[in-house]
Amino acid sequence: MLDDLDAVLLEFANASRTVGESVGFIFDFDGTLAPIVESPSKARMHPLFVPLLRRIISSYDLAIVSGRPIDFLLEQFKFLASQTRNFRVRLFGHYGFESSDLEGLSIERRVIPAGELEKLEEFRNRWKRMSFPEVAFEDKGVSFGLHYRGAPQIRQPLGAWISQELAQLQGLIIRPGKMVFEVAPASMPSKEVVVNELLSFTPRVVFSGDDYGDLGVFRLLRLDNYSKRCLSILVANASETPDELAETCDLKTQSPAELALVIDRLLGLLDQS
Repeated sequence: MLDDLDAVLLEFANASRTVGESVGFIFDFDGTLAPIVESPSKARMHPLFVPLLRRIISSYDLAIVSGRPIDFLLEQFKFLASQTRNFRVRLFGHYGFESSDLEGLSIERRVIPAGELEKLEEFRNRWKRMSFPEVAFEDKGVSFGLHYRGAPQIRQPLGAWISQELAQLQGLIIRPGKMVFEVAPASMPSKEVVVNELLSFTPRVVFSGDDYGDLGVFRLLRLDNYSKRCLSILVANASETPDELAETCDLKTQSPAELALVIDRLLGLLDQS
């Protein structure tokens, strides 16, 4: 297995050296850099990534593309802001609705139509009248997360109720995740839109994700004009990872800790090249 791993990593590293193009690293947060936890507010990056990300931004570009709000990401990655090369880092929250540098000095937000935001508020009002006590309601400002990790048996009735409500609230979409449904404005960008934009600046990319929200990126990187220039790595949880993700990645790891070891191995090969 290690021989196969090194073969894939070495091919990417050698191609980067031969072509002479810059390399960028793009990571999801939850389930990728941070282990999945019962309460989203308690999620923290795996400690192996602290020195690893510092090492990455000393030589390469780094982007974090997450469904989390930008304020959460700024708090999680503030330890990188002391490095002189922090211009190499860009944070993207809410799937790219908002983005920022490490210090939060240049936060940019895309425009969401007022009508969609009104429908989102109407969904909140309808939710208040419902009775799903097992569900943790997460208010992200421009989207809502409905977490049912404590009661996985209600996935079907919860999903059915959300779908029924959104049929009446045109302008909202539902995004399934690991033990969560996210309700968001229809014009909320997707991760593949952000990654596609980043690829115009950094032609060779290493991407890692773990959930439905990352599927579009994995599929994007499989297209002919990207597949030879990009490396996609899945962080798979056997009980929760959608089958489609495993079918569209170049490498598969089993945890954030294992992903850190793979990235460390790749950095060593890139440094040699």
